[in-house]
Amino acid sequence: MADIRIQTLILLGVVVAQLGTLSFMAANREYIISNGERLFLRTAPVDPRDPFRGDYVRLGYDFNQVSQAQYRGTSAIKDIARADRVYAVLKPEGDQVYRFDYLTDTPPTDNLLYIAGRNTTSKWVQQERSYLDLHYGIEKYFVEQGKGREMEEKIGRRSGLQIPLEIEIALGKKGIAVITGYRWSSLGIKLDFVPSDRNAQQITSPEVTFTIENVSSQAISLATDNAQCVFRLEIRNPKWLQQISPGACDKPSLQTTELAPGEHWSANLDLNQPRWYVQEDNHMKPVHQLSGWNQVQVIYHPPEQHDTWRGELRSPRFTANRRID
Repeated sequence: MADIRIQTLILLGVVVAQLGTLSFMAANREYIISNGERLFLRTAPVDPRDPFRGDYVRLGYDFNQVSQAQYRGTSAIKDIARADRVYAVLKPEGDQVYRFDYLTDTPPTDNLLYIAGRNTTSKWVQQERSYLDLHYGIEKYFVEQGKGREMEEKIGRRSGLQIPLEIEIALGKKGIAVITGYRWSSLGIKLDFVPSDRNAQQITSPEVTFTIENVSSQAISLATDNAQCVFRLEIRNPKWLQQISPGACDKPSLQTTELAPGEHWSANLDLNQPRWYVQEDNHMKPVHQLSGWNQVQVIYHPPEQHDTWRGELRSPRFTANRRID
């Protein structure tokens, strides 16, 4: 009988401890919502539905995967163990939107804004590649039942115009982030493949058209140039992640393009040109000659100018054989 009482007391103690932990987490969340720094993060949803908790939108950020080049920690990136804390430092774009600057393994100082996350990369995968998979607790946004599909339709499909979400978060002093709402970006993007010559004997890299459309109710000024120096490529494969800036862009000839509501601007990027070649095994190669499975992403990344739109817009990922993932 005494053993049963002891077991009951232990069980009750465990339950009370768990309830206390949940209560503390809920209270901390409410405190951050009430007192945290408010800002927006531009993102693209991935999947619209959770069968267990109603509708939700899965969210992906540019700091969910971070390469060696984006890391400024005290220890080697390969030494960051699974579940270790990491910190994504943010910098402002404008209109309360922030974007990823760099990753570190120690809490930043100097009043920098940052989000605390954890490494979710398995040990055996991490030994084979030079970038990390990271989680920050803001990758899901739950909405009212039935609203997920409605949001998905406005976000658009990968082969059509996509309007990014700008997620509002409250940020605590230790980098803990809580989602508090969202708004729609003022610019939508679309990626198209320029038709290739079906009679060509050689396999080539794709030529793509990147379109930016003003989906807001006000005119927007874009920084543009004829040499595509406002673009970057991001290449991801199972072993590495790297960004490529086009060659011959030391002194880009920038222009200002005014977009009225509903107007768009497009640029063609021919990835067969040497300026878009990628370094692999000490050789410069077009994307279709890279080894293994690769995903490519076009990034509109104009220089910061006070009189034009500031920020970063990313295309859907696609492969060298012209398939949008």
